[in-house]
Amino acid sequence: MSREELDALRKCPIDWISETGDEEAANSVLQYDWYHCLNEHAVSDEQVTDLDLSFDQELTPEQLRQLIANLKLRECERTRCHKERAGRLAGLSFLQPSAHGKHFIAGAEKVYLQERSRGPISYFYKDYKSADLRAAFWSWFFRFFSPVGSLEAYEEMLTSGTEENASYYAQLWQRLIEPQTKAGSLRVCFDCLQPVGASAGEETSLICYDIDLSTRMAHAYPVSKSKAEQIMGNGPIFPIDDLNC
Repeated sequence: MSREELDALRKCPIDWISETGDEEAANSVLQYDWYHCLNEHAVSDEQVTDLDLSFDQELTPEQLRQLIANLKLRECERTRCHKERAGRLAGLSFLQPSAHGKHFIAGAEKVYLQERSRGPISYFYKDYKSADLRAAFWSWFFRFFSPVGSLEAYEEMLTSGTEENASYYAQLWQRLIEPQTKAGSLRVCFDCLQPVGASAGEETSLICYDIDLSTRMAHAYPVSKSKAEQIMGNGPIFPIDDLNC
């Protein structure tokens, strides 16, 4: 029994830094969800009643043995817990507009796309690369959930009756982790600051990501201001300029 074995057992099963391409993931709502699941399925022994997630506290050899034994017994439960919550955002594939097909017409003029967008379909001006769409999404994600800056803040967000639980970011998080949305989709919007396409007959800088939580496929499309506000409800529409690089 060693501290290295203890660290291995508490390590998140999803490498969120690799998933998102951002070091910020290590101290984000994604990592705090893992700590939440770790606590939910970690310790029941009376001799170790307060689990310090940094594991910096001094433990006797017997306490270390008991803690490792408890963590091993509940390894499957906490891993499944995390994968069914924040883990739904792992392995996302971001479809290039031309690959999706619906919202892109190669070689079309902007004026033509604006007129055509008066119908039910919006259109991109540019065939954005999957990597760029991915980077923009995660930039938005970390900004949207930036108020959740600690495990304590994460737990307050989940606690009914708290101010944090009623916040715009808590409402979206609940939609993500609720079991009934497992086979559904999650839609979010943000402002790209420069025109990305046409919607409702007008040029727009607003973009929507429609994420299928069952297939882990995400496709994006331009939206009007009124549609973006409808999708985001009481949540802010943040400016994200990654697609302008």
